[in-house]
Amino acid sequence: MNTATPINLTVTVVPEGRRMAFLPKHFGDQIFLAVEDAVFEHTRGLTDEQYHGGYWDFCEVSNGACYLRPDEANKLWKVESENGNAVEMSSDALGITVTIFALSHLTFRYERHRDVAKLCEHFHLLRDYAGEHSEATAIFAAID
Repeated sequence: MNTATPINLTVTVVPEGRRMAFLPKHFGDQIFLAVEDAVFEHTRGLTDEQYHGGYWDFCEVSNGACYLRPDEANKLWKVESENGNAVEMSSDALGITVTIFALSHLTFRYERHRDVAKLCEHFHLLRDYAGEHSEATAIFAAID
C-alpha cells in the first residue's frame, strides 16, 4: 500500500525566447533532435495517425522533469498502445505519454552514449510526475 503524500508539482510552459535552448539543456547537444523526433513518431503511432504535425509546447515540471505536448488544449486524443489498452486523454496527458515512450526507447538506442544518463533521469522524473497527474490512470494504462 502506497501511503506517500502527493507532492504538489507545477508545470511551466517554456516561453518563446527559451525554446531553442530547451531540448539541448535537458538532453545534451548531440541527441536532443532524436528526442524531438521520437516524440513526434510515437505520437503518430499511438494516435492511429490522428496527429499530422503542429505547434508543440515545451513544458518544465518543478521536479526537474520536462515534456513536449501538442498545443491543442481542448482536443481529446484516442490512444491505442501496443499493450492492448485504448484510452482517451488530453493533449497534456498525451504529451507526457509520448515523451515517456520516447525517452524509454531512446535509452536503449543510446545506451552507450554520454548523455544516456540524462534520458534515464528525465524518464524517471516524468514518470513520477505522471503519477501525480489528473489523468494518471490513462497515462499508465498507455505506458505500462
